[in-house]
Amino acid sequence: MKKIIPFLALIFALFLMSCDKVEGPYTEVSTGSTGTRKILIEDFTGHLCPNCPRAAEAIKSLQLVRPGRVIAIGEHVTSIFASPGSGIYNIDFRTPIGNSNDSLFHVSDLGLPSGMVNRISRNGARRIEYSKWSEYADSLLNLPAEATITIENTYTSTNRIVITTVKCEFLKDFNSTYKLAVYLIEDSILHAQKDNQLPSPANDSDYVHQHVLRGAFNGAFGEILTSAVVSPGTNFTKTYARALGASWKEKHCAVVAFIYDDSTKEILQAEEKEVIY
Repeated sequence: MKKIIPFLALIFALFLMSCDKVEGPYTEVSTGSTGTRKILIEDFTGHLCPNCPRAAEAIKSLQLVRPGRVIAIGEHVTSIFASPGSGIYNIDFRTPIGNSNDSLFHVSDLGLPSGMVNRISRNGARRIEYSKWSEYADSLLNLPAEATITIENTYTSTNRIVITTVKCEFLKDFNSTYKLAVYLIEDSILHAQKDNQLPSPANDSDYVHQHVLRGAFNGAFGEILTSAVVSPGTNFTKTYARALGASWKEKHCAVVAFIYDDSTKEILQAEEKEVIY
């Protein structure tokens, strides 16, 4: 018995050592959006925009009221509000993806903050003031889902590669060209932000930036899922891979996928899944 106890202790110690470092790959699967419509709010913002924290607060309030149904992307744009400078504003959050979206949809033309809700167009404009996001979100979230998206992510820490598999299923008849766009975002980035609710010089050096757009898996405008007539139950599966940036924290990164009508640019369904949980 005296020999057995040290042997068991050795096995237990080896087990604990094996738990110290796990290199993956890690696999995360979203529960999918079956039967539930989710919406995407694209918040066009910048760390030098003193009113932009109010837009971030509007998104947070919506997500609390509609848990799990409001997906957000923060797209830092313009040289006025998002260019890097000296001192505490020395980071550039702008991306070619966000710049392309801003060029196409002209969201920042009248200043920031502003954004799009499912990229819907009203009176020829997609730019929506953040104070009206709740109104637009409610009208969309009361509609039935027209498609579903399920995301499965596998992350390998040794090379920082994320492989994402996105399954899309249509729930009704459609006859148009539909595209799938897949983006990567990062939450909980501690970095300075101008905030007009603070005393001059209105610097919040400990601001937490959420859902910051980092890049895309298949370009700014995605790729075609179908240009043919589809019926309920028609599904498509796409797989992509990309590396995380050296400074990005994988535990705060997530994949955002959305289906949109290429003729109207309006989004049919959106889904989000963490890279690792």
